[in-house]
Amino acid sequence: MKVVRTAKYQIKERYMKTEIYWMTLTVLATALFWLPYIIDRILEHDLLPALRNPERDTRPESKWANRMMYAH
Repeated sequence: MKVVRTAKYQIKERYMKTEIYWMTLTVLATALFWLPYIIDRILEHDLLPALRNPERDTRPESKWANRMMYAH
């Protein structure tokens, strides 16, 4: 099998590299958004209670974390 590389194929290949780059950055940024909330939970409740599923009545003590919870 012979692979023919035309100008059209090379343009598409560059486009996909750019698309994958930005998709990777978006996934990493989204993965990092939850870290401040988890760090706040660890500082408020220690490590093990923060890792458990919180009760319904458990609300963050920090105002910014409480706003963040209601925003999402």
